[in-house]
Amino acid sequence: MRILPESVVNRIAAGEVVERPAAVVKELAENALDAGATRVRIEIRDGGRALIRVTDDGCGMTPEEAFLSLQRHATSKIRDADDLWAVSTFGFRGEALSSIAAVSRFRLRTAVEGAAVGAEIKVEGGKIVGRSAAPPVRGTVVEGADLFFNQPARLKFLKSIPTELSHVMRTATSLALGAPSVSFQVDVDGRASIDWPGGSDLLERTGQVLGRETAEGLVPLDCSRGNMLFSGYLSAPAVTRGDRRFQEIIVNGRPVRAPLIVQAVYRAYEGLLMKDRHPFFVLNLVVPLDAVDVNVHPQKLEVRFRDSGDVFRAAVSAAQEALGARRDPLPVRPVDLSAARDTGSARTAPAESGSIRFQPEAHPRTGEPVFSYGLHRGPEISAGVSSGEAGRTSVSFGDHPEETPVPAGDGRPRAIGQVLSSFIVAERGGEIWIVDQHAAHERVLFEKIRRAYGGAGVPSQSVLFPLILDVTPEDRARVEEIIPVLQRLGFEVEPFGPRSFRFTGMPAFFPASRGGEIASSLVSLIGRDRDEGRVRFEDLAGHLMASMACHPAVRMGDALTMGEMDALLSDLESAEQPQTCPHGRPTRVRITLDDLKRMFRR
Repeated sequence: MRILPESVVNRIAAGEVVERPAAVVKELAENALDAGATRVRIEIRDGGRALIRVTDDGCGMTPEEAFLSLQRHATSKIRDADDLWAVSTFGFRGEALSSIAAVSRFRLRTAVEGAAVGAEIKVEGGKIVGRSAAPPVRGTVVEGADLFFNQPARLKFLKSIPTELSHVMRTATSLALGAPSVSFQVDVDGRASIDWPGGSDLLERTGQVLGRETAEGLVPLDCSRGNMLFSGYLSAPAVTRGDRRFQEIIVNGRPVRAPLIVQAVYRAYEGLLMKDRHPFFVLNLVVPLDAVDVNVHPQKLEVRFRDSGDVFRAAVSAAQEALGARRDPLPVRPVDLSAARDTGSARTAPAESGSIRFQPEAHPRTGEPVFSYGLHRGPEISAGVSSGEAGRTSVSFGDHPEETPVPAGDGRPRAIGQVLSSFIVAERGGEIWIVDQHAAHERVLFEKIRRAYGGAGVPSQSVLFPLILDVTPEDRARVEEIIPVLQRLGFEVEPFGPRSFRFTGMPAFFPASRGGEIASSLVSLIGRDRDEGRVRFEDLAGHLMASMACHPAVRMGDALTMGEMDALLSDLESAEQPQTCPHGRPTRVRITLDDLKRMFRR
């Protein structure tokens, strides 16, 4: 049994505090906010491995305070154990600077207002290698270069540069939302990625992150429950995401992970969300300092409430009150977070209750064709038959015996009608097939996309007006990494400004007016796959292809002609896996003659 050396103790402490570059950014930016900064600038190189530098205009430190700040457990935030129940600052343990200095080439430059001289201290791997005077510029500059240079094993555990950068952006975004009055700037490899001016309120800051139009459609929340004050913004039930990102919880000004409050918000949305859709929100909770314990996580990412049941019930009630005026019926198709702003892009045709059509009446189509990319529509009106006669055509069983089915001539299923404008009824030999038209079309399109992707690539077509898609800083880093995959899938896309992408081409089979909706959905899917650890390009391409097949596929509620139904059935039969759609749902069920006899007790 022996006491560990100071250098080993520092590295152990650093392992708890400095998990990745985003943790360094969090600690340094929080120090800046605690110092009363009105401007925070974060500079990142190589995803934070080569350099992390945070500059602020806060109160700064004297030379003596600067030297003391590098000692473990040196802090200006608390004095004794009782203060832990009244913590009003981000930091309070005095571990951040010493932990960062232990695993990087560290430099601290600081000065207080009116000082004759500032201070500069250099540290390498936890050892001070230089102390000198610095210009007396109020504020602090802290930088950590060559992160984990003295811990190769830790360095190997870092993810790719885009992944680490996305975590940095997520951290910066959370802190900026918690301090909307503070100006935030993030420079990545010398390029401005975030530049959000201060002096704004939470709605304006949310607009800086999500886009003004999206923010203006949010539902405001502002109420009190006992000694708890709730404020913030919730997405309307019709405006959702395909993942759980951008669910920000701020407790007493501190961005935290709070599963209890997130669960409460979901409880308020019960009955308002479509399956697999998620709300996004910024919820700010102010409670008495002694009602929350912030000292429960090494990185102060989580909190514990003294009366968690009361907090849960209050959060549910507050969110329900905010959503109360927006409890309108859900749309046929939910709107995604960054969906295209063209209100004519969503083609919906809700089925009429009890609608069953056989030999549907032929109507000339306008706008987009239901089928494309290799599905050929059959003639809507048979030769020699007028439209009026076509509308009166009905299925005739002729002189066939009542228990003898009418066979399909070539062994393939033959469409005999459509039910509720959503399901195709077909026959094949002695069987009746009921086909989910959306799932079937998804399968057909998915296999066509997959074959094209494995060959020369999905053909692309230029768009007349390029689509500009605004994304969060976190999503930007993710999308940039997989641009080659998107290009092979038929998207012509390039970065456009600090928080946008420009799509100049779309897959040739996509309806033009649906481009914005599809592109924003793919960005959401990319983010979800990254969060779940699916980082291989082959896996990501498969998920993107499944999503691409879903959007242009015929929808439930789309009325089809007999020719279109037969074409879809034919292509489905030619598919490699016709039993299910790309998401695993069945495409068809069958009913045999024996099944019908049993149902009717024959």
